[in-house]
Amino acid sequence: MKDAWVVWVGLPLLNFLFWLLYARRQSILAAPLSINCPISLPVVVFDAPCDTRRRLQGQDEPALESIESTTLTAYKFNDLARMRYPTYSTLLNYHPSRTCASIVNPHVSQKHVSKDEGTCLIVVGLPDATTSYNLLRFDKGPRWAMMTYPTSPDNSTVSSLPTGFFTKVGSERGRLRLREKMGPFLRGLATVRAFLLQTLLAKGMEPDKGQDVTVMVVNEGELDLLLNFVCSCQQNNVSTSNLLVFTPNAAVVERIKNWGDGLLTAIHHSSFAPVSNKASQEYLDRVFVDMMWYKAFSVWILLSLKFNVLFQDVDLVWFREPFSYFHSERAKGHDAFFSDDGQRGLRYSPFYANSGFYYLLSNPRTEFFAWTILAAFDMLHVTGSHQNVFTTKLIENMGEFGLSSKLLSLDLFSTGVKYHHDKPFMRGIKEGYEHPYNFHMCWTLNKQNKIEYFKKAEMWYVKETCSGVIPVNAVLERCCQAAW
Repeated sequence: MKDAWVVWVGLPLLNFLFWLLYARRQSILAAPLSINCPISLPVVVFDAPCDTRRRLQGQDEPALESIESTTLTAYKFNDLARMRYPTYSTLLNYHPSRTCASIVNPHVSQKHVSKDEGTCLIVVGLPDATTSYNLLRFDKGPRWAMMTYPTSPDNSTVSSLPTGFFTKVGSERGRLRLREKMGPFLRGLATVRAFLLQTLLAKGMEPDKGQDVTVMVVNEGELDLLLNFVCSCQQNNVSTSNLLVFTPNAAVVERIKNWGDGLLTAIHHSSFAPVSNKASQEYLDRVFVDMMWYKAFSVWILLSLKFNVLFQDVDLVWFREPFSYFHSERAKGHDAFFSDDGQRGLRYSPFYANSGFYYLLSNPRTEFFAWTILAAFDMLHVTGSHQNVFTTKLIENMGEFGLSSKLLSLDLFSTGVKYHHDKPFMRGIKEGYEHPYNFHMCWTLNKQNKIEYFKKAEMWYVKETCSGVIPVNAVLERCCQAAW
């Protein structure tokens, strides 16, 4: 119990005291310094010559010294492991009367402390840095997810700790799958870009004009979900003229054309990777993973053509168009807008962004962000999910390249967490006193769940005669109905 008290109470207190001490000792810390840890771990480094060592006054104060930066580099890249997000942190604001313009978020490792071990809190100064980079690493050795907790006198109890996507790296098998997808894509890239640009120009959409494109990826097994989205827009007088549907099936292009001239545009090319016509049977199955490739390349190629991209999954309905909101908010300097998944686990941490609805302004930062996801398809095969890759690359691009992002309100851009955990809100949508822009029916196992929940929420706009297999000659007048 005593050791557990040190871990959960002592470390946050140490965090607070050290930052307080750091703020009050600015003159002492004028030269970059490091804490001299009383243990045999690698010591974290500051860029300063060794003859600038200084020590705080008073007994039992932490020793501060500067050592060569190669040690810090080696420590960060070889020994940072078991990353666990702290429950609390300390906000140090030099001007309490003003709101912080930015926050640097250091993650403090929570390590088991016993009489033979200690934990050091390290403060590193970064000259001219405007952002912080959260390094994600995985543990070395076979016991990557194990830590010892002092629940017995001999401290022998070992518990498994979840570390989410941090333990997953690309494998040879994943790299083979990446080659299978990327090879044909790159060989046909010039042709696809020209074809795509010609299609958009025919719709009156030109690059470098700040125009928005809504992107969805659909195979034949998900046409009824796509139709439900289109019907929701028709019901709520929202235009879908800028909707571009990427599909692995050439037959889908003709099917969608029959829904109405100019209603939306479907895109297929022979260089696109083949995918089963069937809908995904469950989350993370083979069809699901293959469709993730389409989610990756469709966003990047449109950003590279200098269009702003709103990407969304097929399991959404719209109540009002969202672009007016994005246009008003992007004046604040944001590059990207992400919906809040509602999950608060490590897999979505620290931003909780859902990869099934997000808006990116076209610029070099967002284009590179999209490319890093595309190029990490091997990692997707290991983790089994686009979400894991998406979260990792979002953290890296925010830290390394200053990607500025905004997490959207759950009340305005609602996701499946609302369906399962906020019944008053769902009732408010039905009764008309809650007015979200859309609803994303995530938090489901498969397509059947999505349709079932949409119907219970009175958000299913497709007539029964058109549910399941969509008629070849389906038109909106035949298939759309008012959901309520």
